[in-house]
Amino acid sequence: MKRSEVAMTPALMLPADLIGTVPEVRDRMLPRVEAFLTGEPWTAGAPPLVDAREVPGLVALAPPPPPLDEQPHVLPYLPLALLTQAVVAAQVERTREDDAVATCLETPCGLLGLLSPQNEVLVYPPERHRPILSAALRFWDTLDSAGARYSIGGPTGAYLWDLTTNLTHVLGRLGVPERVLREPLPPEGLWAIVPQRLMW
Repeated sequence: MKRSEVAMTPALMLPADLIGTVPEVRDRMLPRVEAFLTGEPWTAGAPPLVDAREVPGLVALAPPPPPLDEQPHVLPYLPLALLTQAVVAAQVERTREDDAVATCLETPCGLLGLLSPQNEVLVYPPERHRPILSAALRFWDTLDSAGARYSIGGPTGAYLWDLTTNLTHVLGRLGVPERVLREPLPPEGLWAIVPQRLMW
């Protein structure tokens, strides 16, 4: 897919409750993370969903820098960042962690949370690499349709491919050469750089 064709691709739909400042979204997400820690299924953002093109601010995969942190942004990294804290504190059994990751792979927004460098701990296990790649291939056009809106702590938006995210780590671990990961993505999109052996 060419970037000039973004308008023709599926829109990135994001849960409205992930829009706001970091303290606002954290306050909404904490009860859900706490519920997960007591045995409930993993849930992050909830309906209604809004079109990313209609939402101001960045699609942030890390906390926005000052003074942008005082403005609302979409924060898909934040629910899993709270879970990551619990994982590091040994409050989450591995099977429950697996369940949360599998749930995240079902939606573009959940995948964005996993691609956030803030949540790299959740991406380290090798058995998660191919499922993450599979989700990235499935949702890539949708994620790319948001355009230059993504940030991993910078003050301006960029295309998702142009940032060093956990997708870079996964692709490298699966054998995509580092030189390919440093180059612009071909017009055909993510499919163009993934070896045939990794597609199923």
